[in-house]
Amino acid sequence: MTVIRSIVLAAAVSASAISAANADLINIGSEVGSSEHSLGQFTGTLNYVPGGANSATITISLTNTSPLANGGFLTALALWHTGNAGLNTVSFVSSSDANFGGLAGPVNGAPHGSYAAGASTGGGWTGGGSPSAGLAIGESATFTFNLSGTGVGLLSAATFINQNNDHWDLVIRFRGFENGGSDKVPANPTPGAAALLAIGGLAASRRRRP
Repeated sequence: MTVIRSIVLAAAVSASAISAANADLINIGSEVGSSEHSLGQFTGTLNYVPGGANSATITISLTNTSPLANGGFLTALALWHTGNAGLNTVSFVSSSDANFGGLAGPVNGAPHGSYAAGASTGGGWTGGGSPSAGLAIGESATFTFNLSGTGVGLLSAATFINQNNDHWDLVIRFRGFENGGSDKVPANPTPGAAALLAIGGLAASRRRRP
């Protein structure tokens, strides 16, 4: 191995180690008190991994935990309120559930405002197609987004779910409840150290219905 190759390899390993050390995984859950109709509920995690000073990756894991008696499907999410500054680009990368596709911003997340990016089963925030293409109660999926902008790699996971400047930065969409309703529910941090247990499940595909 040449000296130059050794230096390049060492630099790559060092950069990878720095990103891993700075990764930030937190538990998230539904802020029911600020939802549109108090029908949908979810739990999950948000994993923030910087790729350098001006880039990062976010992986969001969501499980539909809505009350069983009223059903309901998790059909979309919207990330990063456009009323906040600091991100030049938020772009959808992938989902573990093939029924979800990316939404390019601005995403109209009314009544919570406009968002930089998102994912949906119906090609839009408000829907389209059958709600059953979404996550049924007990089902889970992960969603990955790339971020770019000055200093975006120097932030934390909480930056992307806290209520900043009166704006919720992550909002989840539900449709297809038994009572005919739908819902839009902001995400908030939830306490507990159990988030580390979710790392192994971040890349898992959702359990498919027969």
